[in-house]
Amino acid sequence: MARIHRRELNPWWFSSDGSGRFDLKPEQGTCYLAEEPLGAFVEAFREPRIVHASTVADRALATLRPPARLRFADCTVEEARRFGITLEIGASDDYELYRRWAEAFAGEGFAGIRYRLGHDPSGSLLGLALFGAEGEAGWAVEASGPIPDDLIREAEESFGIIAVPGVIR
Repeated sequence: MARIHRRELNPWWFSSDGSGRFDLKPEQGTCYLAEEPLGAFVEAFREPRIVHASTVADRALATLRPPARLRFADCTVEEARRFGITLEIGASDDYELYRRWAEAFAGEGFAGIRYRLGHDPSGSLLGLALFGAEGEAGWAVEASGPIPDDLIREAEESFGIIAVPGVIR
């Protein structure tokens, strides 16, 4: 699993402030991951299309693995439609609705949600919203370091996200 995070912070952060699509209510939280680094990049730098290179440099790419095998509510499979799940779960701006879905999934014992990343128009990149205690988790980090140049180039080639030096006005 991949996550782009601020370099000075632990990548295992579980948000409960309501800024994330699937944030659980306080004392619980949600950590947002992608199944591959390009997905993490597209979600971290979703707006604007042009990103200041220093913003990219202030972040790191982490490879993470939860400490146990977990059961996710898989919203990427056809069967999910039976429960009212559509592609909107990863793309709609109705965060309040999707926070209710997260609460319902957590209440049913799921450790998180697997979904298609809304900032990938092809729908092929997948994200994971992992539930846990709010705040920082002390779980192991397999690797964390600067975002590789080849990933930055891949994001530009695939999605037109450009990291530029200098000041953007």
